[in-house]
Amino acid sequence: MPAELGDQWTSCVLDKGESITEAFLSNETLPDPLSLSERAREMLTIDAKPTNPADVLRAHRKVICPVCTIDSSKPFMVEDGPQAEAHRHSRVHRARASRAVRIKKKASQPVSRSATVDRDVPMGALDTEDQQGSVA
Repeated sequence: MPAELGDQWTSCVLDKGESITEAFLSNETLPDPLSLSERAREMLTIDAKPTNPADVLRAHRKVICPVCTIDSSKPFMVEDGPQAEAHRHSRVHRARASRAVRIKKKASQPVSRSATVDRDVPMGALDTEDQQGSVA
């Protein structure tokens, strides 16, 4: 460790720490923590936060993710901003989005008539069975 760094640490940390400790043990007035150093001022300063409920709600605005909403009565919501961006890059969201694209692509392809009709079952027989089953 270079000598000047040792001297700097001694004057900025050790000497200040000793003087604060001596003042505390002697029941003297302690220095304002914000006056100790620029770094202390940065770390100890608290930004003013809104207390108005409308401002708080605006700061924590939620958005609905249509891809991850499975049940429309229970929408998947995430806080707007960095959290929403992180959600869009999440593994679950990407998987659901790619699944939605595959389903949409599959739905847009024409379905062959032979693939949907069972040739052994007479037309209307399934409808009749479904209606009888729902009545009973």
